[in-house]
Amino acid sequence: MTPRLPRAAAILAMAAALLVSCSEQPIIDYEPTPGPPASPVPGPPAADAPVHPPAGEGFFSVLRPGSQADLVSPPDSLRAAYAEATAVIEADVAAVHAEPSRGEPALVTVIIELRPVRVLRGALQSGVSGTRIRLLVGRDGDRADELEEQMRGDLPARGIWLLRWQGKPPDRRKPGAPSFSPAENPAHYRTIHPECGIFVQGAEHVVAPAARDLEGLPPRGAQAEAERFATLDELAAHARAPG
Repeated sequence: MTPRLPRAAAILAMAAALLVSCSEQPIIDYEPTPGPPASPVPGPPAADAPVHPPAGEGFFSVLRPGSQADLVSPPDSLRAAYAEATAVIEADVAAVHAEPSRGEPALVTVIIELRPVRVLRGALQSGVSGTRIRLLVGRDGDRADELEEQMRGDLPARGIWLLRWQGKPPDRRKPGAPSFSPAENPAHYRTIHPECGIFVQGAEHVVAPAARDLEGLPPRGAQAEAERFATLDELAAHARAPG
């Protein structure tokens, strides 16, 4: 007859059996790291992004003369353009207002209020409150409200403005034009010429946004010289340089 094992020995034998069986199974005390998420199934290709005109195009298109406009010739060079200006400034557009002009034909008077950043050459007129440009544009006077809304909806980025005080008659006028127009107001300025009175930063170089399109003809004179500058800062440095 097999003798009985003591109680303590029996308990030790059972514990050893349990340890052997447990050692055959892996012990996991952490959550496994998940693998990378499955790649999404590609959908149909997105449509090309719409191409928008540069900021200010709606604004400048109102100021841009038509191809048949009778204009005095632009200055031959930037130095000549600076000489015609009473002030060359870097500025933002703060506000714009348009209203029908008096007389016939019914044009539109546009008043642009500038916020000067710095004066590059010359000086703004002492005693004149604000920096306002007053221009006549060749549009039907009945559309003044519509044109004002268009300009306000697309204000341009910072630019360089070549201004002449309207209290000082221009040096050059179209043949047959009076030496001084009663429409000129000593409380306002004008740009010296549509082709070289305003310059802004374009995609690749400086551009004159109010210059008329001469059916593919290349820029000339001061406009052509300015548009050779890559950046507005370079043009500003040229304007500030003596000479």
